[in-house]
Amino acid sequence: MPAAKRVPAMVAHEIRSELLPRLAAVGVARVEANYSGYQGSGGIDMLDFMDQAGTPIDVERTEACLINHVREVLSGFLPDGFELSEGSQGDLYFEVSTGTFRLEHEQNYTATRSTTREWRI
Repeated sequence: MPAAKRVPAMVAHEIRSELLPRLAAVGVARVEANYSGYQGSGGIDMLDFMDQAGTPIDVERTEACLINHVREVLSGFLPDGFELSEGSQGDLYFEVSTGTFRLEHEQNYTATRSTTREWRI
């Protein structure tokens, strides 16, 4: 497995001082994001917010700015070039209590298998 990307100090500070307290204040313990990309286009497709018991929390109605902030921060953790060529997809998990991000990434590619046959008649 490749080494984890180092989070720039400024981004880490913003996450710890702004995002974590905002998520905790509305009862969010975990954020799950699904992303995909293909032929130069892509991004986060879905965001789910969960409480400590794993029950979904509907933050859509009351916290639109928070959702945009989460989407922006999580986008910074997506692999470079995930949206290029045949694309890729995956899931990103953010544990609010520990400030831990985990990325599960799948890279798409086209493979070619060549064979040669010869017959003597």
